[in-house]
Amino acid sequence: MSLCLAAVMLTGCGGSDSETSYDTAPGTSVIVGNVVSFDAATAKVRAAVAGVTVSLFGASNTTTTDSNGEFELTGVAPGSYKIVFEFGGGMGQYALTVVADSLIELKDIVIGGNSTVEIAEETSGPLPEPAEAVVMVTVYWCDDDVVKQTEITQATYDADPSSYSTEAPDCESPTLPLFVIEPIPIMILPFVTLDDGDSYHFLSGTRGSYTGGDFYFAGSKFYANNVGQRGTLSLGDTGSQSLSDIEPPAAGYTRFGTSIVSGHTYVARARELGHHIVFRVTGFSAGNSVSLQYVYK
Repeated sequence: MSLCLAAVMLTGCGGSDSETSYDTAPGTSVIVGNVVSFDAATAKVRAAVAGVTVSLFGASNTTTTDSNGEFELTGVAPGSYKIVFEFGGGMGQYALTVVADSLIELKDIVIGGNSTVEIAEETSGPLPEPAEAVVMVTVYWCDDDVVKQTEITQATYDADPSSYSTEAPDCESPTLPLFVIEPIPIMILPFVTLDDGDSYHFLSGTRGSYTGGDFYFAGSKFYANNVGQRGTLSLGDTGSQSLSDIEPPAAGYTRFGTSIVSGHTYVARARELGHHIVFRVTGFSAGNSVSLQYVYK
């Protein structure tokens, strides 16, 4: 049985631009990629293909593409390999060489009949440094005779430590002075304005040109079809609903253009796995600029 598949953009941008960190042993490497169906008659990409088995011939590394057609092989020892793709009775192979502590990205994978594989671009670079963890501090206060607690970032605590208590008070003791804490102010959501062709990385506040961010603005649409960009989704007019209260959907994202409507709300998958950006268009001029109010989740 013959099989024709193709790949679109991969998880993670090539080389040092990637913000994604990978769980792999020291001295080993990571291979990432993406597979979608391809219509040979029209020469057009159709949809992501889940369930493609990806393995290294002669090694124990194996995985399966997810619902977005993406795969990730970790713990790959240095050496020369044939990476094998199997789906629906079809199979393709591609030879590659792996060096220690590297990230290999295979762009636009096309699996054809007769065990053939074509890859538009293969990039290799050092593994990105793991993202720095956000340290949280538990603080306490009294609400009448009840002890209440919440978590704030270490940076917030360090900015004004006298306003917080890291030890639970005895709220029922009459001999203790009343513990008073000012409520944490309601956060005003940030804004950003993008010019035509701008990309934006919302976690770091880094601006780029088409690549490097979570998505980019071009013409009258949001796009996420560069390496490392993971898709956008329109939620339409959500009225006055707070962006912080909106839960990102699990599916429905696209990389190939989401139309922009002023006042509408959108969700983008962040470059960091498991995170999203919920944003609302507050101003828009086609081919010129777009203004967004957003929250990073």
